[in-house]
Amino acid sequence: MAALKKPYVFVEQWGAPLPVEQVFARMVAEVELSKGSVDHSSASKIVAHFGSRLRLRLWGIFQSDLASRLPMRAEITLDDNGSSTGITVAMSSDEGWYLGRLPQLAEEYRLAFAARATAWKSATVA
Repeated sequence: MAALKKPYVFVEQWGAPLPVEQVFARMVAEVELSKGSVDHSSASKIVAHFGSRLRLRLWGIFQSDLASRLPMRAEITLDDNGSSTGITVAMSSDEGWYLGRLPQLAEEYRLAFAARATAWKSATVA
């Protein structure tokens, strides 16, 4: 089974000039706006999922709106710094195991991860 690959991973860090409670609320709202679901959360961590393994397997990568089908997991960690908040987002692909991967998939995940990070930054920095 040498062809099995680990998930794609993307990590982004930034600071927000807002208290942790406001950042938390904005991040959860952005997850829901992006058609994601919050699996669990605590005062300083949010774990969310996006997309669907089944939809990706049924429709593949050659359909429109691929970003909404790509199964991925996001772990958002918030670091309370008083009047500001440090944010770390670790996103990983969650497509399951395949014997091989299409090269296009890596680029599609990179674009989807970058788009989600940009949306979260916009929601928390403004």
